[in-house]
Amino acid sequence: MSNKLLTFKEAAQQMRTTDSGLRWMVHQGTAPRSAKIGGRRMFRQSDIDAYIAAAFQERSSSLTSSDASKPPQTTKSSRSIRSVPRPTPTCPA
Repeated sequence: MSNKLLTFKEAAQQMRTTDSGLRWMVHQGTAPRSAKIGGRRMFRQSDIDAYIAAAFQERSSSLTSSDASKPPQTTKSSRSIRSVPRPTPTCPA
């Protein structure tokens, strides 16, 4: 693991997300650790690597539970999508 500092854009690229997606994660408090250095938000390479490793660890540990053999439960949205007929275009004669 390296302690190389990454810019916001570099961190987002490594996490395979958009800049705005990473900004939202920072806002929600779910992003890897970061600090403002010289007025710019910076991420350590080691923190990005640890964040990704933890995501895989969390995923693999949830698959080893007793419910892993069951398919994931899906829930229907309270809003249903219905087909709305579109008006036919009229051409001027």
